[in-house]
Amino acid sequence: MLILRLVIFLFLFISFATDSPAASKIKDVKEGNRLYHQQEYDASLEKYRQALQKDSESDIINFNAGTAYYKKKDYPKSIEHLQKSLLSENTDFKKDAYYNMGDAFYKWGIGQEEQNIDFAIQSLEKSLQQFESVLAVDSQDEDAKYNYEFVKKELERLRKKKQSRQSQNDQKKKDKNQKTNQKEDTQNTQQQKTKGEDNRQDQSQEEQQQQKSEEQKTQQQEQESQSNQREQEQKQQSSATQTQNQKQMTQKEARMLLMDYQQNEEPQGLLKFDQGKGEETPVLKDW
Repeated sequence: MLILRLVIFLFLFISFATDSPAASKIKDVKEGNRLYHQQEYDASLEKYRQALQKDSESDIINFNAGTAYYKKKDYPKSIEHLQKSLLSENTDFKKDAYYNMGDAFYKWGIGQEEQNIDFAIQSLEKSLQQFESVLAVDSQDEDAKYNYEFVKKELERLRKKKQSRQSQNDQKKKDKNQKTNQKEDTQNTQQQKTKGEDNRQDQSQEEQQQQKSEEQKTQQQEQESQSNQREQEQKQQSSATQTQNQKQMTQKEARMLLMDYQQNEEPQGLLKFDQGKGEETPVLKDW
């Protein structure tokens, strides 16, 4: 577990007039520190902000404000003020500023582990840099050594976690692609099957249409044949009728010829006359 070492500072005692701006600034910082120790962090920050209005570049006021923001878990604000405190030329003071920044970067990053692991890794890398800076000033700082090793292990854990997530995501993408490809293959197979069925249906329709056309053609041929046959029969019937009429006319003509002959020629053996008697039969009188 990370070792916290959050300290705050007071200005060195210097004689100021009680109504001077410097005295007012010191009074605000002193009151802010008192509230800080009472864990009233909002109230302490208000005092530090009042002091910063009088001296915005003060390393001590920025350091204390950054430490109070850390307590409120506002790590971005904490880091912002702690970085301004590094303007100090006091080596021991800068060492504490690096230390607190190392804690703040760690807390900020580890809090984003689930939401944004890349940001978490970057924050822990910056945390390591801060503890390296502490050890560069004081290589015997045991707390800094411990925190450095602790953050280093946590950073390695996050990197492995990211790699594991990446592998899982890659596998998910691979599985998804396989499912997509299988789905596309299934769709293509279905489309081909449907296309084949459509082709068969088209072919069947074409065959049916062709068969229907042939049937119509055959039917038409049969109708033409029947029509021709009827024409032939009609012709034959007409010819027979004509022949019969001719025959009848011939018989009629024959009768007419016979009658004409009987009228023009002297009949023989039809009437007998008694040529030996010249007398006439007397006429009977009726008066």
